[in-house]
Amino acid sequence: MLQNIAFHSMGIVPLVDLDHDVKKSLETLPADEARKMRRKFRKQWRKQACGDDVWQASMLGLGQKFPSARDKKHRKIQVLVHVQNRVVRSMKRAMKDAENGNDV
Repeated sequence: MLQNIAFHSMGIVPLVDLDHDVKKSLETLPADEARKMRRKFRKQWRKQACGDDVWQASMLGLGQKFPSARDKKHRKIQVLVHVQNRVVRSMKRAMKDAENGNDV
């Protein structure tokens, strides 16, 4: 549930798992909203790819006009791992601090 909240706060369609068909989720949205979500996903992926090893990013399709299915799956993996590692952990940490009476 926290993961879905994190995806929504980032403006990205929640990834349930790696086999989740994002296209079907985007088809239910208005065209302008779907376009924004696609752009935000690409922006998030590029931000992570540029922060990591540049060689690895180019091997995963950074800069390619038409990335392969493998590249797209690895992009999903990177964004999903980012959300799980950074965003969800920080949310859990904030909730734990709130339970202990610490200011967030």
